[in-house]
Amino acid sequence: MSKVAVIIINYNTYQKTKKCIDILRENTTVEYHIYLLDNGSKNESLPELKKYYEDADDVTLIASEENLGYARGNNKLRSEERRVGKECRSR
Repeated sequence: MSKVAVIIINYNTYQKTKKCIDILRENTTVEYHIYLLDNGSKNESLPELKKYYEDADDVTLIASEENLGYARGNNKLRSEERRVGKECRSR
């Protein structure tokens, strides 16, 4: 079975993002990997997300220095997912 890629973009809402990931972890029965972008948050979101997910096996956390907006942020995560997925398939 293929692994499902979950793409999440955060901007100044780390509490909601953490809740989303917690619910996903508790209720998902398929194999998945989360690609999480902090989209240039101006509050404490990035340090908080790092605290929870920097060393997590099921989350790839990427930080953007600027807010890329939804489309560019989504494209950045899709590029990362393709790169990581290709590395995993070649092993």
